Amino acid sequence: MSVKYKRELALEELRRQYSQIDSDADVIDQKSKDLVANSSIVLTLFAGLQATIFTYDKAPAYYLGLAFILVLFVIMLALIIYIIRPQSYATPFEATNKSVKDTILGQKSDNDAVEQLIVNYIARIQNNTAIIEKKAKYLGYAYSLFVGIMILSIAFSFFVVS
Repeated sequence: MSVKYKRELALEELRRQYSQIDSDADVIDQKSKDLVANSSIVLTLFAGLQATIFTYDKAPAYYLGLAFILVLFVIMLALIIYIIRPQSYATPFEATNKSVKDTILGQKSDNDAVEQLIVNYIARIQNNTAIIEKKAKYLGYAYSLFVGIMILSIAFSFFVVS
């Protein structure tokens, strides 16, 4: 296997990995949007249930619990907004013609150009992977909050009825 073939093979694999990372970011964003939709439905149902059976003679702990659920929901929304906000993902080149010219066309040989591309892809993949891992971590926190909100909402629904 020639060195040129190995470089081309490495470059093609890096392109695939870069593309996969890009699609992973889209999946995380979509899951975040789905979580907002589902949690909004749950909060609406919970609020509707509380409104239909509301009386003024509840203990102060009840009102603190409702406020706590609302605070958890706001924190979850803040996490999701952080996740789906526009990110600056690094591309193999800066978005300028000068960058392409310097990186590829400015190389002495084809091998140097391919090697520079490989170095650029590796650096950008590491940068984008770090961003996605952080978003995935925050999505995990948001899902945990959603589960907590669900459990507390169910518990409060029983607290109101009893």
